[in-house]
Amino acid sequence: MDLEGIGAIVAPVVALIAIPATIVAVRWQVKAALESAAATHAAGLAQAEATYSAALSAVRAEQEQWRRSLRRDAYATLLTALHRAAHTADDQATDVGRYRTHGAHHSADECAHAMNRAASETREALAVIELEGPEEVAAAALACVKEFSNWQHLVARSAMHEEGMRLLEDLRASESSASAGEPTPATDALAALASCGALYREFRADTSRGAEWQSAMETMMDALAQCAGLRTDHRLALLGQVYLPRGVASYGAHVLTLLSDARMAFSRSRKEFLAAAHHALDTGTTSGGPPPL
Repeated sequence: MDLEGIGAIVAPVVALIAIPATIVAVRWQVKAALESAAATHAAGLAQAEATYSAALSAVRAEQEQWRRSLRRDAYATLLTALHRAAHTADDQATDVGRYRTHGAHHSADECAHAMNRAASETREALAVIELEGPEEVAAAALACVKEFSNWQHLVARSAMHEEGMRLLEDLRASESSASAGEPTPATDALAALASCGALYREFRADTSRGAEWQSAMETMMDALAQCAGLRTDHRLALLGQVYLPRGVASYGAHVLTLLSDARMAFSRSRKEFLAAAHHALDTGTTSGGPPPL
């Protein structure tokens, strides 16, 4: 067999032998390409996740800063309202002492209106804090607004009482010049107030005198109703001097103590609210919700 015949026989055999090697080489190439693609895909996912996480962190930080700014503004609004309210209450409480001498700058109705307006401002500011939270700050704010409400009602009631007493004393003075010593509505009312006050302290120690106490109260209310110019709110405020605790010499001294205590309680609650607000802003607290009213 010549060389051409041998070559014709060997060539197909060599080709057949080369096929598996080619297949193996192709498989390795495909595998390498798949592994490269998988690595590229994983790297892409990791990069995408890192980018998403960074964007999410930035959004959260921006949202937290926005929330913190809202809370700071809400806290500042309430503090401003509380400052104005305290200033109003101090002015009105100082004015209460001038009612008997006709030196008051405001009427009792004007006092009540001013105190109600101040209390309304604090409640409006409180509503925003209850919405924004956190719970600890909202609770402290609510306590502070409640303390001012107690102070507000006490100042307004004291003003109404003092104005009522001034009206009674003015009426008694005008009656005395024309009564020729005869009993008058004002003198009867003032005497009934003093009598009921003394009887109330006795009644607390001896409840068997309930009927006597009830009768004295009815007589006093009838006497007050006979006094011209004395409104229902004056008469109700005047009842305050009847219910004096034992050992208290006068209603005026009692009221001064109550006003001082109310102001101190308000000041303490304001400091507690301020401390809670500072803590929330310093720590970035976002958990919790507002407490129920």
